[in-house]
Amino acid sequence: MMSLVSDGAKVMTGQKTGVAARLKQLNSKLLNVQCICHRLSLAFAGASDETKYIAQVEGILLATLEVFC
Repeated sequence: MMSLVSDGAKVMTGQKTGVAARLKQLNSKLLNVQCICHRLSLAFAGASDETKYIAQVEGILLATLEVFC
């Protein structure tokens, strides 16, 4: 295994007992990355609470995704 991409939860990324830490004990070169979609989701959720425009854009994006899914 070369890399691990996760949602960024502590159970996955914890420095002592997280999945990434345990895998890194087996492979010191393991690259642990948080999923960009989850990062963007967290950023938009925080920003949309304060900015009405962001909430509107998020609504348009979600509506567009529903059409394709």
